[in-house]
Amino acid sequence: MSGAKIMDSPYAICDEILSRPDVYGADRLHVWSVGSDERIPPRFEGRHDVVFVRRHTREYMYLLTRAAYIIGNSVLPEYFVRKPDQAYLNTWHGIGYKTLGRTADNPLGASLSVTNMLQATHVTSPCSFMTETLLTGFSMRHTYTGMLAEVGYPRIDTTLNATDAEKERLRKHLRLDPRKRTIVYAPTWRDGAGRDNFDFERLDTDLEALANLDVNAIFLPHHIMTRNRDFSTVKGLVVPPSDTNTNLLLSLCDLLITDYSSIFFDFLPLGRPIVHYVYDHEKYSAARGLTLSLDELPGTIALTVADLLEGITDGLSAGWEPSPAYRAAVSRFSPFDDGHSSSRVIRWFFGGDDSSVRLVQGIGARRRVVFWGGRMEGEAENAEFLSRVRREVQRDVSDVTVLVARSVSSDDTVVAALRDLGPSISVVCRNNYTFGMTEEEDHARGQASKSEGRAARRLYDRIYEREYRRIFGDTQFDDVVLHPNLSHFWKKLAGYASA
Repeated sequence: MSGAKIMDSPYAICDEILSRPDVYGADRLHVWSVGSDERIPPRFEGRHDVVFVRRHTREYMYLLTRAAYIIGNSVLPEYFVRKPDQAYLNTWHGIGYKTLGRTADNPLGASLSVTNMLQATHVTSPCSFMTETLLTGFSMRHTYTGMLAEVGYPRIDTTLNATDAEKERLRKHLRLDPRKRTIVYAPTWRDGAGRDNFDFERLDTDLEALANLDVNAIFLPHHIMTRNRDFSTVKGLVVPPSDTNTNLLLSLCDLLITDYSSIFFDFLPLGRPIVHYVYDHEKYSAARGLTLSLDELPGTIALTVADLLEGITDGLSAGWEPSPAYRAAVSRFSPFDDGHSSSRVIRWFFGGDDSSVRLVQGIGARRRVVFWGGRMEGEAENAEFLSRVRREVQRDVSDVTVLVARSVSSDDTVVAALRDLGPSISVVCRNNYTFGMTEEEDHARGQASKSEGRAARRLYDRIYEREYRRIFGDTQFDDVVLHPNLSHFWKKLAGYASA
């Protein structure tokens, strides 16, 4: 996650490879990008085949360009451009309980996430629900040309396969009482600026109630919470160190309490009780956007602290069993989480073996048309351009993508039109990014109009070719429809959109 922590599915995949050299070989150098040396797990210390590099350093950039295989769970830096011979796997980092990417409230989408996904050669999904979220939210449905496979979440292997010895070490590390049941409270952050956006007064009351229970009460705060408050000294609660593996921690948990965090999806395959403590559901849902109704959640719904305590009591009772709704949620969200997702992903990504993954079919099957909008300047020209987009969509014979500049966000008419078109199109929005260049390329760009010769022209062309790949990866279009008021930059860039 942007070098913040060695965790999640990339960690599970790396751990699986290192643990089974007889199966996967021992001839790889594993490079981790990190934010600080403190984030390095003891598991990797002292190994000759694992090295660490700080994100955004020259060493990081060098190794990123030299890597044969790249694995990430979020986004790579904006300056990243995958080379044609590099393989890039994006595992993402959770099922979308909160809305992601392009929505009615955000019709231009999340630019960096979109360009990262379009550059990826391989993308994994845990289930068909998340597949739909990826295809729509990250504008992959009509534009992506790589491979998308439903395979489960490698990180959940850690939860399902934790050994007794691993769990016992973690219990001792956290100083848990072996005679007591263990509960974990993992709330998410409330989006917005400032400390007052989260109700810390309510949180204090809730934590006090949990601390008074006869259990091992573990509080797992969202990392943004820890910027505003030190929870390490809260009496009666266990607050794990920041380098604790969350999925290993879940293996110890007898009951999970959460609100809008996707952590409950990781806990589902264990078949243990969940309490959804959603005291501000109406407010949060309206402000942030949720993809599931309360009726679709697998656990007990708690709207007050009294509901919360009752849900904990019922969940820890001897007679608790998963409800039909819980079992249905496991089938819906965790159909592939059997403890072997990492090995399936490794065989697919490194070895090309897709026999044990479910490849999503139909992506890129139709002809692809891109409407090259750029800055979308001119009211009459915009109206005609958008009308052509609508007509192409109505024909229903092609996959339609619209490329626009971020500056379009200030044009309410264009934004409304893109919103109305919804998932019938993919929208790729280019941020105001000044692309990287070598000194020679920068000189060639500055002298382009002076026609300094074939060599300078090749350097100049290379800038735009690379910028196109940064946005679209390997995707090429059958037809490119240009807005009539494009600048030289946008016209030049469009020259690389079709083979």
